[in-house]
Amino acid sequence: MTKRLTKEGKMALRKEIGTRLRGLRKSFGLSIDVLAEQLGITPSHIGLMERGERGLSAEFLISVSALFQCSSDFLLTGKDFSGPSIKFGSSPAATTIDLLLNDHAKQKLSEFIMSLSLQQNANEKASDASQQEN
Repeated sequence: MTKRLTKEGKMALRKEIGTRLRGLRKSFGLSIDVLAEQLGITPSHIGLMERGERGLSAEFLISVSALFQCSSDFLLTGKDFSGPSIKFGSSPAATTIDLLLNDHAKQKLSEFIMSLSLQQNANEKASDASQQEN
């Protein structure tokens, strides 16, 4: 029979998950406001989750995992994080990148590309909203 978490255990688990969420957000260079906009929730809700004052729903966990291209296992346990990855193809440029960069550099490049993509999405949403106002 599995042991149930105590109230203190649940609080500690939420704090650990929140710490991992904050770490992912910061590693991608995102503000709470930008992350909240990307996920369709309020910045205060993100803050509550990052501090461990609120738990994560299954839907939110799936959204965050997809956005940051990480496993839900990482968010929940801190293990099995594969991180975002660039799918290198067979073009000459991709082959050159694959040969020149080590795994750490590929990871950093992938994170940079992801942050650019997130910023571009935010800019496009702002532009769309501006056009709708006019």
